[in-house]
Amino acid sequence: MKNENLSNIYLELLIKEGYSGKLVSEKIIEFEHEGKQYSILLVDNENGKGFVHLMYCGAYHSKDDNEKARLLYALNTVNREKYITKTYMEEKGDEIAIYTEVSILAKEPNDFFDNFSLFLDLIWTTRNYFLELMERSEK
Repeated sequence: MKNENLSNIYLELLIKEGYSGKLVSEKIIEFEHEGKQYSILLVDNENGKGFVHLMYCGAYHSKDDNEKARLLYALNTVNREKYITKTYMEEKGDEIAIYTEVSILAKEPNDFFDNFSLFLDLIWTTRNYFLELMERSEK
């Protein structure tokens, strides 16, 4: 199955779940949940099977050395203690973007959507823990 067709299937299922989304490319779908922007990234999806990444990007930080040290501490702690999600940073100009994602091996698109609300909760649990660690390291 071509990625474009698979993307359309995921978009249709997303809409069926009550979200409005849009195709950004043949592998990326964006949608909003509770005022936050998320992305679904389809990777290696030959014959409808492959990894699906549910991603959230937020919390931009400055690049100063103190902030970077706090970010690395929080990111390392989160990734060591949370096994299902991963959180990482990407430098964008003068800022650092923080991503949190869940990656799922989905044989069929419905496999992903059967646990969709759980995946969103996992991202927010991880995200809140990251923010808590950042706050603690500030003191």
